[in-house]
Amino acid sequence: MKENVNQRSPGSLSKPAYSSLDVSTLTGVSLRQLQWWDEQGVVTPLQIGHRRLYNTREVLQVSLIMGLRKKGISLQKIRRILAKLSPEVNGGFLETHHSGSDVFLLTDGESVHVETSATRILDILKVSTTPINTLCISDLIRQIVPQKRRRKPMRGETVTTGRKRIAKAS
Repeated sequence: MKENVNQRSPGSLSKPAYSSLDVSTLTGVSLRQLQWWDEQGVVTPLQIGHRRLYNTREVLQVSLIMGLRKKGISLQKIRRILAKLSPEVNGGFLETHHSGSDVFLLTDGESVHVETSATRILDILKVSTTPINTLCISDLIRQIVPQKRRRKPMRGETVTTGRKRIAKAS
């Protein structure tokens, strides 16, 4: 039986790899919906046999689609929005997130703005003649990208709390 591998090879998959179940759990999208989006070419993960593996960029695309669908935007308009966002989705949002800035997507379904400045966001909202949907991309990324966890001090290490240094008892 021949394995079906779409455009990417397993070595080109940016880490980490998420299974369909992982993506479904992270984003709230059903497994069937993920399958349909793959079949329609909306989000196309690496496929080995019947298994789909998503990289972080693709999980972000799924999250964006879900967020925009919840705002009532049609899948047809979402495809156009994603096409306009292509360079940002391919890494720019993740880089901006790592720099600590919040990133917002503003769209009326036709025009698309990606902003980090609150002043600029308010300017766009003021001049808009149609309702604008906003989506905090940074919040979506925080749900996907694991946060660095603070490790517990090991036995014998010193713990700093406030101004006092307390030697941890062995």
